[in-house]
Amino acid sequence: MNAWDREVATLSFSNEGLDRGCIEESMYPWDKTVANWKEQGYDTGFLDKVHFATLPTDNLYAYNEPYEPWQDYYNTMMAEPVFKHETGLGWDPVMRIAFRIPFISYDEEIREETDEYVIKRDRDGWVRKYPKNGGLVTPVKPVVTCMEDWLEYKAHIQEQIKRYLTPENMEKAYGRFREGCKNKDYVVRLRLSGFFWTPRFLMGNEEQLYAYYDEPEVLHDICRFVTDVYKEQLDGILKIVTPSLVFFEEDLSGKNGPMISPDIFEEFMTPYYKEIIPFLRERGVQKCDHGYRRRLYHHDSQDPGMRPGRRAAGGRQCRRGYREGERTVSHTEIHRRVQQAVYHRGRRGYRKGTGSAASGDPSGRMHRVYGSSGGSPHTAEILPVLQPQAERSGGGTSQ
Repeated sequence: MNAWDREVATLSFSNEGLDRGCIEESMYPWDKTVANWKEQGYDTGFLDKVHFATLPTDNLYAYNEPYEPWQDYYNTMMAEPVFKHETGLGWDPVMRIAFRIPFISYDEEIREETDEYVIKRDRDGWVRKYPKNGGLVTPVKPVVTCMEDWLEYKAHIQEQIKRYLTPENMEKAYGRFREGCKNKDYVVRLRLSGFFWTPRFLMGNEEQLYAYYDEPEVLHDICRFVTDVYKEQLDGILKIVTPSLVFFEEDLSGKNGPMISPDIFEEFMTPYYKEIIPFLRERGVQKCDHGYRRRLYHHDSQDPGMRPGRRAAGGRQCRRGYREGERTVSHTEIHRRVQQAVYHRGRRGYRKGTGSAASGDPSGRMHRVYGSSGGSPHTAEILPVLQPQAERSGGGTSQ
């Protein structure tokens, strides 16, 4: 079974023809975790090639060496480094790519400088104050505060699109993955910024939340623009590669719940997802997922591809879980199904905690690997995972 079919079957909660559940990281490695693992002996040269974003409005790795501006937008800079890092652990092959609208496209500009601080316009258009004593950076002015700002900014972005988002650059970025994707040697995972995430990076949290009531036309115009650019650009990208999964960055929730109401979601986000999701599926994308998806408000049960877990459970979410015919499937049961589909058939030798060799649910180990259970990434342990399976299980051969 190839990597593509295995991932699609796993995310569809299907055991039909499944040799085992896929073993993948939903996000990507933290740079601090990678540095910690390097000290423990696992070094793939990851941090020699890339570094994590230096702007609050960016969340992707970038090359350490100089690169062309278009590579920020047709972004594949972390594809091979993360691929090498993860396959070295025995995980299934995932090639991570992204598309970015050219919001980060300004030259840095010093606005004010004293002995204590520097105020400058950053590459994303935000004006920020940088203390010279190493204190906290504070925002002075977001790039969009009103319709006038947005229209000026949009005109700037449109010029950048004409300049950098060309068919030649698109091919240079994604063309090298054409054959591997076609042969299903690995799965391609495409990241896009969502319809809450994007305005937030342009306006800031508080300004965006006020804008839903004070400047609704600005938010709609931003989302309309984003949707149109996505459709124009993805029509070309998806002729080169076909991602099995498109991941929408949609950081709209915290531990206490969503930052917006269902009504706000339906008015400002649903129309654009209802337009872009079918567009992607018509071009071969199998699954679409979101960041912070467990707290995301869901659409109609008939909406295609909006949330694999929900559709696999049979439809509408209710207070205690999901409706599956006439019965309610609890969130605990959904979690159990995920664990079974993704991990129970795994044969990579992962294990839970310090127990016996993996033949059950190794989720404790997987959470510890990336420090995603709430602990510090500095304390994430990798050495037990790197030990050959024979050493962990007391016999047999490593997979």
